[in-house]
Amino acid sequence: MPQADLAYEVTVLSDICADLNSAPHHTLVNDVLTRHREVTTVEEWAHTLDAGS
Repeated sequence: MPQADLAYEVTVLSDICADLNSAPHHTLVNDVLTRHREVTTVEEWAHTLDAGS
C-alpha cells in the first residue's frame, strides 16, 4: 500500500537533511515539499512538542 494511502502526516526537518548538490536540495525543500508536506526546522518542531504537553 502506498504511504500516501496510510494518512501519515509527514514533517520534513529542513535543517537536518541535505543533498550533495545544494541547488536541487533548495528547490525540493523550499518549493516542492512545501506543497505536500510540512517543512520546518528542528527548533520549530521541538517547540510544537513542548506545546503539546
